[in-house]
Amino acid sequence: MPSKMSLREHSRRRPLDRCPFSVEAFVERMWGEQHAEVTAKLKGVLLAERTSRAADNEFVRGKADPIANLSNQLAARAIAEASGEEGEA
Repeated sequence: MPSKMSLREHSRRRPLDRCPFSVEAFVERMWGEQHAEVTAKLKGVLLAERTSRAADNEFVRGKADPIANLSNQLAARAIAEASGEEGEA
């Protein structure tokens, strides 16, 4: 995937009035959907890590942390809604 800077340098070689597209619009069109998918996956990984830490702390302490559990449930619901997986939340 070409970087935004390389596209910008390439487009600068042409006169501005002959530039066929906006660099920002092109990069947004190319990377926008993938960026949303990657962000959702990373948020899912972070949620899994937080959930596993909360479960470990619950096991060690012998009692649950209601704030951490609520936070993890709300984060899981938000990630599911953002990714379109309504049934899993």
